[in-house]
Amino acid sequence: MLTINNFKSFIVLWIIYSSSVLFRGNENSTIFLFVFLLISFILLFKIEIRYDKKYLLYLFLIILPIFISLSLNNDFQQHFGYSKLVFVITLTSLIPLLMSFNDFTKYYIKWMVVLSTFSLFFYSILLLFPSIASSFPMIHGYSETNEYNNLWVYAYKISESKLYRNSSIFWEAGAFQVCLNLALIFEFQKNQFKNLKRVVLFITCIITTFSTVGFINLSIIIIAQLTKHTSAIRQFNGSNKNKKLFGLSIFIATMIGLAFFSNTLGKVYIDKFSIENYSFFARGVGTLVDLEIFTSAPLVGVGKSGYSTMVPSIAYNNFSVEMGGSTNAFTKTLAIYGIIFILPILIFYFKSTIIMTNKKFDRFLYFLIIIIFFMTQDFIFSMLWLSTGFFGLQFHCHRKRIFK
Repeated sequence: MLTINNFKSFIVLWIIYSSSVLFRGNENSTIFLFVFLLISFILLFKIEIRYDKKYLLYLFLIILPIFISLSLNNDFQQHFGYSKLVFVITLTSLIPLLMSFNDFTKYYIKWMVVLSTFSLFFYSILLLFPSIASSFPMIHGYSETNEYNNLWVYAYKISESKLYRNSSIFWEAGAFQVCLNLALIFEFQKNQFKNLKRVVLFITCIITTFSTVGFINLSIIIIAQLTKHTSAIRQFNGSNKNKKLFGLSIFIATMIGLAFFSNTLGKVYIDKFSIENYSFFARGVGTLVDLEIFTSAPLVGVGKSGYSTMVPSIAYNNFSVEMGGSTNAFTKTLAIYGIIFILPILIFYFKSTIIMTNKKFDRFLYFLIIIIFFMTQDFIFSMLWLSTGFFGLQFHCHRKRIFK
């Protein structure tokens, strides 16, 4: 039987999948189907949509700079790209009006448990029998050169000679760790250490991504959580709660030790910081190129067309690198849309930390994690992260004035 909770659960699943590589080649269709899904939900269950005035004002402050950049850069040939971004932002602003944050996090954790379990299963199978993936249909990622076998609950990158990193349904393992760390934040917020099976599952998956950034963010999250329970650990007396905390600490320490001291696994992490590592080098070059472009038009950015034109020439002339764009979503957005857009976005995402914790220091840590996410993966305009921002904004608007 189709219930309102089943529909909410499916909406959250669709939001997760919309950020995956499985729909990268059909992004417009994905957005259209999501619109159909939301309209069906609203009509079927007779949901009344009410925008708070402050909420609507801030939505306007986010959207306005996009049109300003479009107009001042005379970038009307790219009008569809600008309009699509505005549409996605506006569409996602409906999510907090259709379900509570508690429902959203509950279903998000639920589906990430499912995806994490499948990812470990297929990751293990494909490590031993990679040829199995070829039995599944092929899809394209960001470009025609990025090809994957679509297993529906796992995406296997065809160009890889051997699978080392767990990427689940995402275009790379670094994207998967972003969603896993967010799931871990929600899990700790809702249940702390009550469900160790889920905590261990998420941590294990993060470790199998071999993402240096994921590992750094995991450490920040764990440290933030364990500091809340230091007195309990210090006064360890054998209680069930303290046993769980102590056991989790041992598990994390063991996994860290295995990752760094194993010749094979440790090399994956350590080599990431080598200038000879192309991934590390390309991220650094992309950031420097973005910043140089930003200095040419700091207020409103250079626009989409200007960015697409300037990146290849600057990257090749200054660094002898062929590059179409940066993976640093923060500096990329700064270069395209300028300060007038990035400031409202930063405030917007800082508001999302309100719903994660009520402690100022922890909010700072979570905001730092969000910035690190966006500096390494292009999630800044994904429906998933926009949803967290709008939930925070909704909470903020009902508590006090904007810009107070």
